[in-house]
Amino acid sequence: MRRADRELASSLQTHYSQFHLVSWNHLFYHAYKDITPDIPWIDALINKHGPSEQDIQEASSWHKRLDRALFNLADHIPFVIPLLPKDVNSAATEINHYFDNVDNIASDIRKLLKQTLQPLIEKKESILLIGHSLGSVIAYDTLWELSYQEELHGKVDF
Repeated sequence: MRRADRELASSLQTHYSQFHLVSWNHLFYHAYKDITPDIPWIDALINKHGPSEQDIQEASSWHKRLDRALFNLADHIPFVIPLLPKDVNSAATEINHYFDNVDNIASDIRKLLKQTLQPLIEKKESILLIGHSLGSVIAYDTLWELSYQEELHGKVDF
C-alpha cells in the first residue's frame, strides 16, 4: 500500500495499527504457492496507475466478452460447466466448490478468518477487512455468520 499511495497508507496505519493476512488458498487448493515468480508482475501492477490502451483493447476483445458470457451462462445453467473452456470451467468449479461446501471447504475457510476476527471484534479494535473476488464473498459470509449465527457484534469496515 505504501508503495502505491503513501498518504493513504499513512492514514490507514493511523486507524488500523496491525495487519493480518488470512491466507486460505492452501485450504482450497491443498497446496502452498510460492509467489516469488509473481513479484515482478505485482510490482509492475502496483506502479501502474490506470489501464493502458492495450489493457482496454484486451478487456474489450471478443474472447473476453465471450468469457464473460460463458461465466453468465454457467451462473444460470451450472450443468454446462464441464463443457466450458478450461479457464472458465476452473473458475466456475472453484466457485461451486465454495458454495456447495465441498469437503467442508467453505466452513473451514470461514473458520480460519473467524480465528483472526473474533478476538479483534471482542476487543473493539478498529478493523478494515479487505477481500478480492471470491475472498470478498468469503469475508461477507464470515461477517454474516459472526453477526447472525454467533451473535458477535462489532464494527468492521469492509
